[in-house]
Amino acid sequence: MKIIKNFIIYIYAFLINAWLLIINSFSKYKYIYPEYVSFGDTYMFYLFQYLEIKKKKKAKIILFGGTDSKIIKLIFNKDKYITNPFYIFDFLPDHSIHAELRKMKNFKPTMCDYTKLRNKDSIRNL
Repeated sequence: MKIIKNFIIYIYAFLINAWLLIINSFSKYKYIYPEYVSFGDTYMFYLFQYLEIKKKKKAKIILFGGTDSKIIKLIFNKDKYITNPFYIFDFLPDHSIHAELRKMKNFKPTMCDYTKLRNKDSIRNL
């Protein structure tokens, strides 16, 4: 059973990786997404990146799954994000899928230094 689960996780990560290759090759947008999928890390990431995403017209967020969805739909307008066609539903092991994605070359998340977050004007003004 574990072999089947690992195979499904790998295939799902591979499909997302292939989709990332396609959109990065043929799109005019800069896609922004976090490296990790936990709710707290994702929330802090989007707060830290808030002004960059809002100001840049060519910046879009990739909505990978349920954790992203809850935060992104609360903070940003629909025109600032796109949904991954291989959406990671709540019943799927999102941490395992992201662990596989991190090993693949087309998964290039935006890095974020959370320690600078408390001093950002964009956070104090929310």
